This record gives sequence, structure tokens and C-alpha cells, in this order.
Amino acid sequence: MNSLATAVAARRAVLPFYSPYHFIYRKSLPSPTAGEQEEQRLLHFGAAVDERRWDDSATATSFLYQILRWDSQIAGVPTVKVRAILFATPALSLESVRRFVRELEAQGIRYAVMEVPVEDIRVLQGLNEAAWQLLETRLHYVHDALNTLAEARYPVRAATRAEQSTIGEVSRNNANPYDRFHADPFFTKQQADTFLAEYAAAAVAGYCNEVLVPNDPDVVLDSFLALSYFASSSTSGLDVARAVLAAVGPANKGWHRKLLSEALYRAKDNHASVMLMTTQATNRAAVHNAEQLGFRLGTVTHTIRWATSGG
Repeated sequence: MNSLATAVAARRAVLPFYSPYHFIYRKSLPSPTAGEQEEQRLLHFGAAVDERRWDDSATATSFLYQILRWDSQIAGVPTVKVRAILFATPALSLESVRRFVRELEAQGIRYAVMEVPVEDIRVLQGLNEAAWQLLETRLHYVHDALNTLAEARYPVRAATRAEQSTIGEVSRNNANPYDRFHADPFFTKQQADTFLAEYAAAAVAGYCNEVLVPNDPDVVLDSFLALSYFASSSTSGLDVARAVLAAVGPANKGWHRKLLSEALYRAKDNHASVMLMTTQATNRAAVHNAEQLGFRLGTVTHTIRWATSGG
């Protein structure tokens, strides 16, 4: 068994929690399981474009990360996302993390972000010791009873490409101060606002499958909810819908619940078995709406980052 396989085997207990689908299997458990799928993904990591792996031979620790081209371009900062840290030792080595950071700096990378499940306490402790900063705590919800929906219906439609800039401005003007960009002192408020505006506009342009907006002649366009659909695959074994991004302005107060409710019906119409939604632990309104509509909490993650000095 090579060093990577040894490290994967050593971390087998926590690897399933890195799968974005591990908590939806209550209803239908595909074979292989989420843990087995995650192990295979990590063992073959590096085959896809922009996937990288750096091994610290001194501690037999492997850092698997992905170059984020879009984020780097919009934020103007070379950015990577750490997908996994693999090690067979009882704790993540502080010196190993420091050597990894020096490797990133040597490549010109200035920003690294990692989403860590709360169950992986060793990685959380190791990155905190290495001065990586906590940005947000995310709650991941799932709705797996789409066939029994009985919610009220609301008038919605799909946003058109001509409305890209409008949707972008809705996102810019109604940003959550606790999202990972606005919570990060590395970015200015203008940078964070611009990132969300570009993200929302890209959702309308095709990054997401559809963007729902109010369809009422007496309601101005001041809210949206972006949806993506993922067909059954080796990743999940189920057809999955995901609420990707949402924003609600003061002129559309109360529309988050309406858009989310209609998103459930859209997911059902697109033959999804489940719908997923992620929000910050601080977003009590979104949490309330999700739970009122029948979503249940699936998992919790922390978003942590390292960055060079200065935004």
C-alpha cells in the first residue's frame, strides 16, 4: 500500500463527511457508499483539469487542492480550494501545513479556502493552529419528500438573460454580511459585493439551470433564487436539485419563502429525488423558511481560509 492509500485508509472514519451527498442516503443508499466513493475520488485526485496534489514527505501528509480559475479572475487573487488533507499521524502536523503554505506562495497562490465538516476535528485543530481563519459556519439542508408537497403556490418565472445585470444588482445590494466574502477582512466590501454580483449574473447566463424571480405585475424584481439540477451519477446515485444562491431586497420582503417553495415544485417537475440548500448558521430567516417547508438539517461545515497579507 502506497503512502496516499495508507493516509486514505487512516482517515476512513471522517472521509464520508466530505461527500456533499452523504446525508441524503437515509432514503436511498446507493452502492458504493458515500465513504467508498470519496475514497476512490481521493485516490484518483489529480486526473481532472486544475486538480493538484502536494505531498509532504517529512510527515507523509498529502494536500489535495483545486485551482479556482473563476474565483481568481473575479477576485483578482490567485485562489485554490483545498479538497482534502490526508495523513496517518494522530494529529495534523503544524510544520506540514506551514510547508504547504510556502509551496502555494512559491506558485504565486495568495488565497486558499477549505470547507471542513465539523466531524473532522483534527483538520480543524491543525489549521487553526496554523493561523487559518474561520469565515463562516454552513448548515446544509435536504428535502427528500418532494412527492408529497402540499405547499401554497406562488407566481414565479425564470429570469431572462436580459435581466443579468438586474439580478446582479439585487445580489450586490442585499449581501449577507456573514457570507464568506463579506466576513473576510482580506476582501474589501466592494470586492465582496462585486463577486456576488458577478456570481448572480453568471447564474442567469447559464452557470445555473434556472433563476426564479417573482412573476406578479404588482411586484418589482427585487429577489431571486438560482437552481441547479444534477442527474443521477456515480457521485450521488440520485437525481439532485440544489438551491445555489438567493437574495431578497426590501421591495420583495417575504419572497424568500415563496421562491424556495416554488423551487421545490420545480425540482419535483425536473424529476429530482431530493433538493439541497445551504445557508449560513447566522441566517435565521433562511433556516426558519427551510424548516417550515420541510427541509431537515443534513450536515454542518466550517469554511476556513489562509491568505497572504493584504487584499
